[in-house]
Amino acid sequence: MALHRTVQTPEEIEHHADRVVLEFLRCLPPAERPAVKLFFDEAAGERRAVRATVTNGRMELHLHSRDLQGIPALAFQGWLEMAIATFREQQRAENSFNFQSQILPLMQVAGGALLYIRELVEHLSRSLQRRNVTKMLLDMGRGEPQVSYYFYTIHPSAEEKTMYAKSLSHNWSRASYLCGKLIEYIGLSYLAERDVAFSRALLSDWPKQHGYLQTDQEFLDEMVAVAGQLAGKAFSVRLVAMFKMLRESLLLAGSQAESPPDPGMGN
Repeated sequence: MALHRTVQTPEEIEHHADRVVLEFLRCLPPAERPAVKLFFDEAAGERRAVRATVTNGRMELHLHSRDLQGIPALAFQGWLEMAIATFREQQRAENSFNFQSQILPLMQVAGGALLYIRELVEHLSRSLQRRNVTKMLLDMGRGEPQVSYYFYTIHPSAEEKTMYAKSLSHNWSRASYLCGKLIEYIGLSYLAERDVAFSRALLSDWPKQHGYLQTDQEFLDEMVAVAGQLAGKAFSVRLVAMFKMLRESLLLAGSQAESPPDPGMGN
């Protein structure tokens, strides 16, 4: 597959997606091979060009052809393989944790704040899953498509930059935004750690692309470090350690008068 080849027409997008999904599923152990159904829509997607849903235990991938026109074939492959691997990762029993007994005692909140903490923990959980998924894909020899995917998607939109700027006056809002971005950053960081293709150059370019405050960029790097240092520990142990760092860095650092923003601010 040529590195710079793109898929342009809806027909090319459908053909390429069908082939990538079929080949990837064949590489998985039969017992861990999820059922995947593809849906193609030529209308623009509301949020993402590739969207995964679950119906009766079956993974459904919704692809918006108009948004995908001109995407590098390798980046498209990386996107699809990540989506399938993430669905598979989410089914693993070892990725479970008990919010009531492991997280809530660390920050006893109620009402809207409780919902907000649940959202933050979900971001952290998805970040750890992304790291696991990235490792799995690298072990399968599929690192280069992941780097190409990040190269294609790494640039923050104007909407993202505005959202970040608005979050700066409220630490809980910043926590939501940054933990949402951690999902992406932790995957790219793992690729760079393994020196896959041009991933180190992409990681070096991240601060310039996003323009975060130095303390916020350091927070992301520290979260990545914690996840890596505890890589041999149980999923719940790593999650709790990351939440503790989040609590000390942002949630307890703001004014006691602050109230959490509406859930859903993070990516």
